[in-house]
Amino acid sequence: MRLGLNGATTMKADLFTDIRAAGEAGFELVELWAGKLDRALQDRGIAAVQDALAATGVQPWAINSIEHISFSNQDDERNIKERCRQLSDVARQIGCPYIVVVPGKAPQSADEQEIVEESARILSVLSDIAKPDVGLAFEFIGGQGLSVGTLGQAIDAVEACGRDNVGVVLDCFHFYAGGSSFEDFDKLKPEKLFIFHINDAEDLPREELRDSHRLLIGPWTHGINPDSVLGELDFGDAALSENDSTRRWLDCMLHRENPRKFQEAPIRIFVMGINLWRDEYEWPLSRARPVSYYLHAGGRLSTETPHGDEPPDQYCYDPDDPVPTLGGNHSISALTIPDSTNS
Repeated sequence: MRLGLNGATTMKADLFTDIRAAGEAGFELVELWAGKLDRALQDRGIAAVQDALAATGVQPWAINSIEHISFSNQDDERNIKERCRQLSDVARQIGCPYIVVVPGKAPQSADEQEIVEESARILSVLSDIAKPDVGLAFEFIGGQGLSVGTLGQAIDAVEACGRDNVGVVLDCFHFYAGGSSFEDFDKLKPEKLFIFHINDAEDLPREELRDSHRLLIGPWTHGINPDSVLGELDFGDAALSENDSTRRWLDCMLHRENPRKFQEAPIRIFVMGINLWRDEYEWPLSRARPVSYYLHAGGRLSTETPHGDEPPDQYCYDPDDPVPTLGGNHSISALTIPDSTNS
């Protein structure tokens, strides 16, 4: 077995960092994340990628991935084929033998035979584009409602395709989350196992395991802020960089895109004080430590435990002469809420 680093492991690191990290960690192979590869090619070109691989001695094993290849409409399939041509050309230039391809979501009316036939059809179409020197590694996705969610289904599709350059990806997470059977291994020909993803999962019931959950925690009040100032605090320009998150999320979901297009890491939080965004991979954070704060006389908030001799804070409330309630950054708009005491 030859071991490699998957670019999904490092998430926000760029392609060159992935290649360097794989080499320094002693891996022979690296699986290149397609989005990172796109940025590297745009910013520095194919020669820089080739030089980085040569400098570390790490071999690219796969480009991950072309998604939703099956059950697409005519325009989407045209884009999928063009993407396959592009990535196949890049793969040849950098000596990468495989491209990972991922199934799409089937119509509710589709039965198992229709799913196998459609998967085999599009795999054959893409196989003709990628061959002879680039293979397609078909990755089943367990527990996310896509058309091919088990190892057995993926094997059936690959066998029905019947192309030498088409095989399967076996991912431990998706094998477990999708309820694949160990009996499926009896159907798997060794030469058809192109890639084996070794990973773990959260300690949750199988039905709760999803690769699609995303958590975004920002310096907001009721909704997205029009500016970076909240009360007396200014969180800086970085606080506004996720203001398009609602549109991006809806665009991702309505177009059946992978949630990684919206946000690569499962959790993204804004850290107040340093006023920067940070990606995380667990929640709550295991390194976090709970701190208790207490109200004190004079409107103070402190970690010091209150004593019984502190005087109470008092105020007078007169319904006939109420304190004005103002909207703004602590509600939903910068408007003054009308006086409603007489209504």
